[in-house]
Amino acid sequence: MESLISRLIYEMSLRVRLMNSDLTFDKRIADLTERETLLIELLGAKRNMKISDISKLFPQVSTSTISTTITRLWKEKGLLDKTILPENQRVTIVNLTEKGRRILKEIRAAHISMYSTIEDSLGMNERELNWLSEKIKNSIEFFNQQFDSH
Repeated sequence: MESLISRLIYEMSLRVRLMNSDLTFDKRIADLTERETLLIELLGAKRNMKISDISKLFPQVSTSTISTTITRLWKEKGLLDKTILPENQRVTIVNLTEKGRRILKEIRAAHISMYSTIEDSLGMNERELNWLSEKIKNSIEFFNQQFDSH
């Protein structure tokens, strides 16, 4: 059963996406798929990730699909570096290249521009915005704990 807050967030999200459809939803950045974009954002946040750890964060996607996506971002698009650990050659570490970091900046800028319309639409004063910021930080911490438990 949906809650009022869930429904309202969905309704607001729909309107934000419609208002900003030219930023990210209709225009792909660097011709990246949604999964590729998410992987780049993840590597921008976490750095030095094992492919196996990345796969754990995408439980609905097969490990081979994640590997294929990483290989495409590495070989074809030059956005990732892959390093095999000398002490355990079964482990591959993935990082963003300089080109990948530039693309990440574009992705973040597009998303921040899109989400800034939410802040504008709320019409909150500084005290209310500080309260909301704390609640969002709590939510981010909740998700971080969920990801860390995987």
